[in-house]
Formats: sequence, C-alpha cells, structure tokens
Amino acid sequence: MMRLALPLTALLVLTSACGKGGRGHADSATHEATPHWTYAGEGGPDTWGALAADFENCTIGGAQSPVDLPVAAEGAPPALESDHAPVPVRYLFNGHTVQFDGSEGGGITVDGRSYALKQFHVHFPSEHHVAGQSYPGEIHFVHADSSGALAVVGVLVAEGPENPVLAPAVAGLAGLVEGVTVALEATIDPDDLVPEGGYRAYSGSLTTPPCSEGVQWFVMDAPIDLSKGQIDAFAAVTGVSNRPVQPLGDRVVAAGVLD
Repeated sequence: MMRLALPLTALLVLTSACGKGGRGHADSATHEATPHWTYAGEGGPDTWGALAADFENCTIGGAQSPVDLPVAAEGAPPALESDHAPVPVRYLFNGHTVQFDGSEGGGITVDGRSYALKQFHVHFPSEHHVAGQSYPGEIHFVHADSSGALAVVGVLVAEGPENPVLAPAVAGLAGLVEGVTVALEATIDPDDLVPEGGYRAYSGSLTTPPCSEGVQWFVMDAPIDLSKGQIDAFAAVTGVSNRPVQPLGDRVVAAGVLD
C-alpha cells in the first residue's frame, strides 16, 4: 500500500511550536500556559504530577499509559477498522517529539464510531513494552471523534531494513529546528505504517502531561522495521522521549485483529 510522491524538495515554513497538532498527545491550545516538562531531570516523569494542578493525573491516575502488555489477553476487544488516506509530509520538532500533521489523513472506526486522524509522532525508545520487552521506538497515531474522545494506534519499531515510507521524512531531519515545520513534496499513507494483523486494546491515558485518562489504545502486535540509521536520525532530534511503563492494575487487555 506504499504511496510516495516525489521529488523531495524541502520547504521550511516558520510556525509556532504550539501550532496545529500540539505537543505529543496534548491539546495545543493550552501549550503556552503549560509548565515546562521533560523526559529526564527536574521536569522528568516522576515530577509531572507536581508541575501543575492539571497534571495531577500523571501521579494519581489509576489508568495510565504506557503499560507492559501481557502475552495473554482476555475479553472482547473493540472492533477496529483502518481507513487512512495519504497526507502531505509536514512535520516539526515541538520540543518533545517529531510530530507529523495528519489532519487530511482519514481515520479509524472503533465499534462503528469514526475517529479522524489528527497527528502522528514518534517515541524513542518505545513507550509500551510487551512481556517486559522494550523496542527501539514507537509511532503513535492520534485520532479524535466528534466529541473529542481520543483513540491512539501504537506501532512498535524494530531495527531492520530501511523503511521506504519514512525515507523522505528522514532525509529532512538534518538541521531540524524546534518550531519550524518541514514540508516535503511527498506524501505518506499512515496505513503503510500500520501493520496488518493483531492488536492489543486497553483503556489508558495520554503518555504526556496532562496524562488525561479515557484514551482507547490499540497497540499492534507486529512491529515495523526502521534501519539503525533511520532510528538514530529520529533519536538524534528527540533524544530519549519515552515515559516509563505504568501499572496495569486490574485493567483488561483484549486481543483483536485489524480489519
């Protein structure tokens, strides 16, 4: 299903870091008033809940993400269907992650309800683990329904052959400046980055402040490959960008198959 439109002429468009798409999963509208948080040090994950009253879920929430996904799954999962569409390659480093604009990229259907793709972004190393195993990276495809409820599809990244779908974006990472959008004469179909087959579904949260709960998570069983060079290129921009796994508690992880 690969769809790339070339040539790869890069255009740099100056934007605000709190423009469309926001920081990571969080709502961009509140970014300017958001306390500074990081993935390490004084503003690291252990301190997020104390940085602002709106962040308290990061500390006291009982259904937080990411989690260590068990091998065994139980329960009936929500039915997931994917119907993404190619999007122009537009992305920026927003201070935490490399985030791609997905606003023209179709979406998914969860139990018959439509969720539109808003953006997708990367984490290195992975945020979710599987039976205690971490992966070199993870891509999150963030969707919202008409009420603003979120559903996120997580795709784990393994080291392997070069990924041709992301090759145009990787080529534009060198010299990426925070808050500056890179626009390439290329397109990416998100479905080319979401492997077919099984997924694990559970109820969780944003993995960045304010750690809001009620997010439907679908983590695909099969990872996709990026080459070591591609992984290193993204990680050189983002640095370490993963929240540690959170307690699963009594939440049920269900297994399903992507239609």
